[in-house]
Amino acid sequence: MSIFLVGGGDGPGVELALSQLASDARLRAGGETPVIAIIAVGEAPRPVADWFADRLRSLDPGVLATPVLARSTEAGEPLDEIDLASFSTAHAILVAGGHTPAYLAALAPLATDVRRLVSEGVSYLGYSAGAAIAADEAIIGGWRIGGVPVAPEESGEGLDEVTLEAGLGLVDLTIEAHAAQWGLVALCAASIEAGLAERILAIDEDTVLKVGEGALEILGSGSVWQLTAAEGGVTVSSSRASG
Repeated sequence: MSIFLVGGGDGPGVELALSQLASDARLRAGGETPVIAIIAVGEAPRPVADWFADRLRSLDPGVLATPVLARSTEAGEPLDEIDLASFSTAHAILVAGGHTPAYLAALAPLATDVRRLVSEGVSYLGYSAGAAIAADEAIIGGWRIGGVPVAPEESGEGLDEVTLEAGLGLVDLTIEAHAAQWGLVALCAASIEAGLAERILAIDEDTVLKVGEGALEILGSGSVWQLTAAEGGVTVSSSRASG
């Protein structure tokens, strides 16, 4: 079982994570057809799910990529409920990207079930929003703290103040995606300084943090930024894929 946290974008890192997810699903399936549930949430979730399904089939034509779609309003309010039965028998789960508040609203009622499935050996890949909500405490949006801008407004997911809510609880820290590309490392530092979080991992695009039974592994072309509360401020370091 692995948890793949993808910082968004596209490239060899994303492709490698999808390929490894397909391999995990095939291993769990034994001799059966490997099924990967693709959960997509938004005003028009079908094209999002189709993009991932096409990528998975190009990497492993034998994989059955099953879309699990939930519509939401522009503000992220759910219009459809996700039925646990739609993905409970899948051999791997992929939670796609889009409007983070909408993804959390759709999946929060199933958080206990998702944790159970992962603990039983079902691999999880979260892409962008899907990575952010995997955390214990998820940053769901916002671009100001105390009225002070800490990130570009267009990165705020429609929210004003930086907002954290209980996530799916698959990893015991806070995750941010599109780190360098959207200028969100500064937002993470400001969030820690304001006491909103103690530790945040911010993942660049085309970069993957892989959480498995061994040591953490970084895949892809970018960096994973580690921000931690420290006496008198915030410590920031970065790591890249080895080799």
